[in-house]
Amino acid sequence: MLEIWQANANGRYAHPVDGRAAVPLQTGFSGFGRVSTDAQGRYAFETIKPGRVPARGNVMQAPHLNLTVFARGLLSHLFTRVYFSDEATANAEDPVLS
Repeated sequence: MLEIWQANANGRYAHPVDGRAAVPLQTGFSGFGRVSTDAQGRYAFETIKPGRVPARGNVMQAPHLNLTVFARGLLSHLFTRVYFSDEATANAEDPVLS
């Protein structure tokens, strides 16, 4: 099973901790998704491309999806990110990716 958590297109998370009122939320967009894989391990998410969000020190992160992987036999789930290849400048500036 896989889960995604992401910011909206404006770069704001639909979560109380993201209290940046100047950055609008999008009605109906939760930023969360969960899907099981099929017998061949395939899966699909249909979502929007997230905007950039600030990291510590107000450095901007590149657009990304937070991805969590759950599987039988894993005692702890795995965390990773999915970045976008068409965001070369933002990816080069991202403090986590670098």
